[in-house]
Amino acid sequence: MGKDKSAQRTKGNKKPSSSGRTAELLGGATGFVGFSALQDLGYVPAASQGTTANDSTISAEFRVTLRKMTKKDSTTKIKALQEFETLCGSEEAESIKSALPFWPRIYGKLSVDVERRVREAAQSANKAIVAQVGKQLAPHLRVIMPTWVLAMVDPHAPAALIATKAFQEAFSSEKRAEVLIFTCKEIVDHIADNLFNQTPQTLSDPKVTDEEDMKSKYLRILSCSLNGLSLVLATTSSLSAKKPEASASIKPLLQNPKFWKLSKHKSPQVRSAWFSLLKGIFEYDNDLLEGIWPEVSRTVLSSLDDHDGAVLPHVWVAFLHLCVAYPDIWTDAANSKSVFRRMYSVLRDGGRGSGSELYPHLLPIISLVPEKAMEDKCNFYEEFFRALSNGICKDQVMTSSRDVSAGVKSLYECLLFVSSVNTDVKLWNTLVKYQMVELVRSSFTDKPQLSSSNLYREISQILRIWAWKCNFEESSRNLHDLIDLFWVSFLLVCEAILEVGNEVQLAKAVDFFLVLKTPTSKFSSMREGVKFSDEKLNCELPEGGKSKWSNKEKEKLFLEMTSSNLAPFTLMCYKCYQKDNNINVYNIFAILLSSFPSSRLYSALLYGAGEEKFVRELDVVQKLILPKLEEDSLAIINPSVNMFLSLYSLMEPREQETILKSLKQSLSIGALRLLVEKMTERRESDPVAAAWLLSSQLGSFLVQLIDILCCPERSKGAGSHSGQQDELISLFNFVLRNGNKKEPVISMDYVSEILMKMTLNLKAIDADTEPEDQMVQLVANLAGQLFSSYVCWQTNGIQEFMRSLFLLLCQSSKSLCGDTVEILKATFLKAFRGLITFTVENSPEKLLHEEGTVSIILKDIKQIVMEDSSTFGLTLTLSELVHHLFVVVYERVKGEEESSIMLDHSKIQTMLNILIPSENDWTEIENTLCPLYVAPAILQGTISFREFPFPRNMQEDLTWNQKHTRISLFLCELLLVLCHCEEYQTDDTKEEVYLGQYTCLAVVALHSTCHSTSMMDLLEASHN
Repeated sequence: MGKDKSAQRTKGNKKPSSSGRTAELLGGATGFVGFSALQDLGYVPAASQGTTANDSTISAEFRVTLRKMTKKDSTTKIKALQEFETLCGSEEAESIKSALPFWPRIYGKLSVDVERRVREAAQSANKAIVAQVGKQLAPHLRVIMPTWVLAMVDPHAPAALIATKAFQEAFSSEKRAEVLIFTCKEIVDHIADNLFNQTPQTLSDPKVTDEEDMKSKYLRILSCSLNGLSLVLATTSSLSAKKPEASASIKPLLQNPKFWKLSKHKSPQVRSAWFSLLKGIFEYDNDLLEGIWPEVSRTVLSSLDDHDGAVLPHVWVAFLHLCVAYPDIWTDAANSKSVFRRMYSVLRDGGRGSGSELYPHLLPIISLVPEKAMEDKCNFYEEFFRALSNGICKDQVMTSSRDVSAGVKSLYECLLFVSSVNTDVKLWNTLVKYQMVELVRSSFTDKPQLSSSNLYREISQILRIWAWKCNFEESSRNLHDLIDLFWVSFLLVCEAILEVGNEVQLAKAVDFFLVLKTPTSKFSSMREGVKFSDEKLNCELPEGGKSKWSNKEKEKLFLEMTSSNLAPFTLMCYKCYQKDNNINVYNIFAILLSSFPSSRLYSALLYGAGEEKFVRELDVVQKLILPKLEEDSLAIINPSVNMFLSLYSLMEPREQETILKSLKQSLSIGALRLLVEKMTERRESDPVAAAWLLSSQLGSFLVQLIDILCCPERSKGAGSHSGQQDELISLFNFVLRNGNKKEPVISMDYVSEILMKMTLNLKAIDADTEPEDQMVQLVANLAGQLFSSYVCWQTNGIQEFMRSLFLLLCQSSKSLCGDTVEILKATFLKAFRGLITFTVENSPEKLLHEEGTVSIILKDIKQIVMEDSSTFGLTLTLSELVHHLFVVVYERVKGEEESSIMLDHSKIQTMLNILIPSENDWTEIENTLCPLYVAPAILQGTISFREFPFPRNMQEDLTWNQKHTRISLFLCELLLVLCHCEEYQTDDTKEEVYLGQYTCLAVVALHSTCHSTSMMDLLEASHN
């Protein structure tokens, strides 16, 4: 019962065998056994040499691998291809060459496999064998190149990339085109066979392949065939002498009616590839289409409104080439109407998902449309721009910022072109109203996406070009009317927005005017559009020997024209603000006054629109802007400062001095901060601003403000300065860090006074007062800004301030929170590091001067450690701090002399000597030790007077004074740090260090250790 065990398990194999046995059998076979699956591979061109490979010469390993490639299972194929690639890298050259004759046919089948991983592995295997055989590939080129070319355009990107890289590595850049020309006939024949003869059923085995897979494979081969021919044309276009040879191979394919039917194929993938090939033919050689122009025209024109957006860019590029190569398409009125109708349909749909690729072609297309084809030019342009703008404003287009920007760019390029060829008043009334003003209005109201596009920049640019051309070109005087027309219509929209008072809409208007003044302010990275010769910025005057106007002069001309047009609206904004106190309206007014000032506007602001008087910028600032700088609201201050600076830059130097001197101390802190920052930015080019920054007027004002900053309770009577602590912090942060420059923002004398004030505030915190964390952090942060400045070390009072900062750190280590102590410590170390750097670079001899900051701070540390009230915690904190100080100094001076450890350096020894108590100090401290601690050791005989120097005088009471222990601990911590050598010492080795004159410190440490241990035992025993 059951299956007969002797029955064969595999068809054709009566006796199962291992892979090794198979290789042995195949090695002795006389024929290429097992490749029956390769008998029907479709069309594969015969080898040019006509040689027949002797399959008995192939090595056994390659036989097994090649046989596995014929299996139906994708995994088996992939593994076989990987094995083949490995063999190509490990086998001898002769063995690899023996497999070469059989490779092209197998490669041709695997390169079009349904499974993309198989195709990718096939390209890797092909790359491997091609790299090994070198010139031996030549006899097989005509066979392998058709498959190879199609592989380079495989829709599976990794496969295409590998195939392309293999081709580039196999042939030099000079030889690639020649190889394709050499095999052009075989390539074209292979492509023609794919296009005209093959079907889904012939390319796949219907018995083992799903219908869906057969269809997708067929469509992929169709599109790859078309794209492959495009690749051949693009690669060989540089070989002009060989073009006739290639054209002779390609022309029969183009004359086949089946080729033109592919343009209507159901698959968008195939249609895209077909029109891409047609574009390549146009670029390669128009003569290929000689005699079939009507067919080309019908095919392209009928596809202009293809329903698939992915196809349209290829169709429109082909249409553009057709317009240039075959102008006769416009001779038939019906053709023209059909073209326009189809174009408008696509434009109204927003490019059907491909707007960013379609829109750039519009300007070249309309520039090629002859007037006869338009019939009614005005109607044509109206229809064209209406379709374009409606398409841009469609909701699905608005979701793509790329499509919107490309559409807007194309719209205004086309408008600029039409303005140079058509001046019809009625037409431009419509275009300005609906294509310019209406789009801006929509960006303010219902199409906010337009406001974040390049719309404002494009309008700004077209207005500039019109302004330049109407002043420099006699033939363009009519453009002045277009500019007036735009402003009349646009200002009506702006007035309506003012009446509504919507905050969002007013903010959009602010954006528009900002970009109008500086087109690059909002969109710094823009695609450059098509340029015409008459758009060049270097417009030439018709008289005076064609002297060129600079861009600066032309920009000035534009701003003057715009200021004149905007003056009434600016006045309206100011009156509207006075009436409603709307901040957004004030912002618009500030931008308009700052960007587009004019004498007419000045007069209207001060005396009303009815009178025109001569008014200086100085008058406007004094009467209109300075009062606003006394307000506390930043929403008012920011635009007011911008207006101040804009008008300030237009004044004469004497007027600038006058206006800066007129600044009062009633100025708000926010306004003062902004003015100081802005004036610092321009001080290098503005001597008046530089002088004001260094003046006593500003310096003395800042000195007064530092008290309010450090002691907020003092600001209660300061009126306008109360509640502006954040602004004060920002102001002094900027001033003390010198505006990120090496030069001080204000005079060094006033920086010194500010330091003295800060020092006094620190000293005002006596030992009985617990400082507030907020105040200490504030001072520390301000000090950090100051210490970031290189020039601060030249300031009087800096050393005294550092000392006060250090004493505060010592005093407040208990009362302040941990974060504040760390901030204070980091600030002090930053100061110390800066001081050491400055001193070493400028006056190294003063580094450890007796009256220098380093010596004074070390003496302070010594004094604090030796105080009876000092604690172990404070002692350890100070030892850590001194450790950092030693490291900072050593890093700056270690190059002066050779030293293996810090303790060996003379300057470090000098610092340590300052910290070590004097002999009298030691005597006094040792007098506090209790003599009882030595009794056990003496009685046990473990020490003697000759071996151990005891203190000279010891009290007999049991009181334990810890001062000696604390000082010993402090000095031992320092010795450990100074004797440590990270450069040489490892975890397993310990370097012996000779202490020399500092051996006494080790003795002191032994005293303290013994004393502490004994005293703890005695105290514990006494309590028991």
